[in-house]
Amino acid sequence: MNADNWHYVQGGSSLGPFTTLEMEGLISRGEIGAQTLVWNETLPVWEPAARHFEMADFSMPNVPGGGSGGSGGGGGQLGHDGLYVGAPSRGFLEALQVCFRKYVTFSGRASRSEYWFFVLWQILIGFVTGFIDGFVVGATGGFSPLNSIASLVLLLPTLAVSWRRLHDIDRSGWWIGGFYLAMIVLVGVASFAFAGLDIDTMADGSGVLIFGIFGLGFIIYSIVMLVFFCTRGTPGPNRYG
Repeated sequence: MNADNWHYVQGGSSLGPFTTLEMEGLISRGEIGAQTLVWNETLPVWEPAARHFEMADFSMPNVPGGGSGGSGGGGGQLGHDGLYVGAPSRGFLEALQVCFRKYVTFSGRASRSEYWFFVLWQILIGFVTGFIDGFVVGATGGFSPLNSIASLVLLLPTLAVSWRRLHDIDRSGWWIGGFYLAMIVLVGVASFAFAGLDIDTMADGSGVLIFGIFGLGFIIYSIVMLVFFCTRGTPGPNRYG
């Protein structure tokens, strides 16, 4: 990790990399203020410049996105895209780069565009690897090595960006973590319940009821999570950044 490759946020966009000396020059010219968000590879999240650099004047901080007339109560915390500078909008390619750079970063926030563009990347990668597997292995091979590898590679960044997306709307990432824990518990309960049941009993009674309850709970959870992932982030700082 290189601690001398600094980036800073201006107008909702990330600029850099800059050396520490170059950052100090930007600070002296007033282009970076005390509350300007900065980041390098050693930091898990973007932080105010005042935490890492000597500031000549704290009375007139240069807050990215500028001005006290920002909408939504965010004031100068909003960038030109109307989003909080700590979770700016992302382009298609930028979303992929950011999510892989934050491969296992569960702190901080992620905007809707960062999350949904990465979801689109997953779909495209899954389609391409599936097509290649089908061409090389065969449609009836029942084994998709490239697609399986891609799924494993994308697992952690997918979980991380989903976690950060929830943070952006000031909700705990355990909305996702709790779901997986519940899955483990339900599978264990279902296995125990089915252990002493024959096929006819499972089809007529307990099996249908258990799967019905589980299915209904999964549908409700999926709808709630879809709403969360589509919700605009809080306009200013929250508990998570």
